[in-house]
Amino acid sequence: MVPHPRKPEPEAGHDLRQKPPAGTQGVPRKTEKQESIARLIDGIRGKLEADAKQPDITWASVGSLGHVEELLRELDEFLS
Repeated sequence: MVPHPRKPEPEAGHDLRQKPPAGTQGVPRKTEKQESIARLIDGIRGKLEADAKQPDITWASVGSLGHVEELLRELDEFLS
């Protein structure tokens, strides 16, 4: 299994273990991150749909999809 990537380093003056004070930029930044992740997921979905239409199915393509599945499972576990 591939180890989890390192957690991001805190920005200058930020401690990632603490919640941002009310009225700070924490909420907009979280929303930006959520929207960015949603765009990535949409892009992945589009690539999977395009791949499903490919006429040539090889063991390499099956293996690549298996690797994608493994990475997504790790991501799911990381977010839990």
